[in-house]
Amino acid sequence: MNTHPYLRAYMAGTVVPSLALLVALTVFIVTRPVLQVPIPLERVIIFPMALVPNAFGLWNILYVWSRPHRHLPIGLHGALLPVILASIGGTIQ
Repeated sequence: MNTHPYLRAYMAGTVVPSLALLVALTVFIVTRPVLQVPIPLERVIIFPMALVPNAFGLWNILYVWSRPHRHLPIGLHGALLPVILASIGGTIQ
């Protein structure tokens, strides 16, 4: 079963972040009106909901594409993405 490896890599990268962001959004929506916590919801969760799942999907495609060229351990490859996203997030705010 080696058909569509890039599509499978993209979908594998988008499922877990999408589910985690849905849980985080639910917590923010419940926390804001119930506990009267002034959380700037738009700045905290909307940007990650648009960027993070797609970034993980594209990052997995990059890993699948680069595997024949050079062998980078998957753990190291996966650990680089949050560093990149955190630096982008830090420069935007």
